[in-house]
Amino acid sequence: MQMLCHGQTITSVQITPNYVTECDQFTITIGGNVPGGASPYGSTVVQTGTTITVELVVGQGGGPASFSQPIPPVGPYPAGWYSIVTNMIMNGNLVDTHTINKTIYFGVDPFAGLFGSDTICTDASGFDLLGVLNGSPDPDGVWTGPQNQNHSGTFLPGTDPSGLYTYTINTLAPCTTAVQQVSIVYFPQVNDAGVADTLALCDDGPPIMLFQILGGTPDTGGQWSYNGLPHDQFFVPGSDQEGVYTYSLSGTLPCAMVNSTATVFVEPPLSAGTGNIVTICDDETTFFLFDGITGVPDTTGTWYDPGNVALGGWDTEINPAFIGAGMHPYTYVVSGPYCVPDTALLGVHVVICDGVEEPTAAFTHFDLMPNPSRGLVTLELNPPNDGEDLQLEVLNTDGRIAYTTNLRSEGQGALRQQLDLSALPAGLYVVRVINSTGSASRRLVLR
Repeated sequence: MQMLCHGQTITSVQITPNYVTECDQFTITIGGNVPGGASPYGSTVVQTGTTITVELVVGQGGGPASFSQPIPPVGPYPAGWYSIVTNMIMNGNLVDTHTINKTIYFGVDPFAGLFGSDTICTDASGFDLLGVLNGSPDPDGVWTGPQNQNHSGTFLPGTDPSGLYTYTINTLAPCTTAVQQVSIVYFPQVNDAGVADTLALCDDGPPIMLFQILGGTPDTGGQWSYNGLPHDQFFVPGSDQEGVYTYSLSGTLPCAMVNSTATVFVEPPLSAGTGNIVTICDDETTFFLFDGITGVPDTTGTWYDPGNVALGGWDTEINPAFIGAGMHPYTYVVSGPYCVPDTALLGVHVVICDGVEEPTAAFTHFDLMPNPSRGLVTLELNPPNDGEDLQLEVLNTDGRIAYTTNLRSEGQGALRQQLDLSALPAGLYVVRVINSTGSASRRLVLR
């Protein structure tokens, strides 16, 4: 093959690792220069006796002018002194060659140490299994556990199982892979602290013995602690903190203690609010049931109709015109995974209100806001005469006056005044304003 030189050169050939035995593979990295636009794209390696020939093929590819091209690992080769010849091929022509000499040494079998064993306590600190082997084993091996599962080589007492752990140092022929084992045994424990378990309680529930949470067959006579501080054997919801409580028993010598844990979660008590009775008119198109109950109800409950059929969530609305006049009981139920469900009963009294809101012609504007109201009501009124004395009456459904006050219009425009009716029971009322020529009425619902 003719050798052509047009700036295509091999500038370096490096072997990694530097020390190579007959049991090792190694990497050849070739550095050099090629014309702009060319790049290495393939290689072959052939051994003939003590000569190892590497052919690096360079072709068009848009690469840089210089390159550093690693060759996939080669070997192993028998021990001896070798010439490593690197040829650069471009367009089928040999454009450069480079030769280095390399000694490949006799291999040495790895040493995985001698069998070792240890007996430990479950509360001991983690340790390196390599330190249990005898005879100064070589590093860089891999560990597997008693069920042939991969293992990090760091044994974690109380977490890792006892048994035989295997240490393997893999190598290539003619060297032999080394394998050794260690035996890890736990000290037998006479005392039993039980099995860790979890319990969820309601914040307003009764006290419970922590011992009842543990699984298995724990022995009595131990000590409870929380966050490292002593704690008695009872958990009191609403007083004690949720979290992990530790039960400790004296261990069998030489081990100090055996432990287990009881984890407690606490759910806040449920509230459906306080039951109530509300009165609404049959001509209302919607009524928000949640507005009818008092207290501080949770917004996670479900409403049920008088037939105990679920209607929907806390924001359920009903149509008074559809359900008709009369008393209709609705139930709001708040449930949770741990606390006892809470229930509130809402009685919705639908009454016929035809004609209550008809104003007289004397008042051009008469409004109550908000309506329905929780007690504070703003009255807006346009009296027919300025400086006129007015009387306001609030009547219940029996026609009796539940509240009265005097008003006086001052100047032009609407009269605006806030009324505090929060002392009146929830229900339907008629607000009537009287002047010298007549009166006008409006319906008002208090909740």
